[in-house]
Amino acid sequence: MNDREIYFSHLTSITGNPEPEVHRVGSRDEPSDSVTILVYRDWPTVGMTSAFTFGLSHATHPDWKHGRAELTISMESNNDSWSEAIGRLVSELRGRCPFTFGETINYGKPISTESAMNAFLVFAPIHLTKQEAQVRLKDYNCIIKAVYPLFEEELGLLERLGLEAFWKQPGWDISSPHREILSGVH
Repeated sequence: MNDREIYFSHLTSITGNPEPEVHRVGSRDEPSDSVTILVYRDWPTVGMTSAFTFGLSHATHPDWKHGRAELTISMESNNDSWSEAIGRLVSELRGRCPFTFGETINYGKPISTESAMNAFLVFAPIHLTKQEAQVRLKDYNCIIKAVYPLFEEELGLLERLGLEAFWKQPGWDISSPHREILSGVH
């Protein structure tokens, strides 16, 4: 099997869905090297949509010591803009951004028409075990990392509180496109 088949098979074993929706986003640097987005409706629970990229790990980054990254997002929404956004992140930042845990990325505009959230936090995927988030491809290890939407106004709060305290904030509903901006007053 090639890397694509290995990765898709791994996602099938996790989601139980051998036929996700497949979308592509053209690469900024190399149009022929598009990013694939695999979309799983009603996974991990009914009403949620999860998406996984395939294409970020084609690049390398000097900060990647234990494996190359791919991204996932899970939202309580059927709006495709959430999954398209992670494809655009990969297309724009592949090879330049390490997507390390705790890193924030300002998207520069609302991610979706459902919300004014316009930034992402990179962290471990809560819907995957540590083993599920790792895939051995032919020539390298791939680590699936989650991106969690944020409001730009929350970036200062995250920096001030630190990741652990921020994560425990009341109202931090990581998969809701309709949550309120965290104030950190609690």
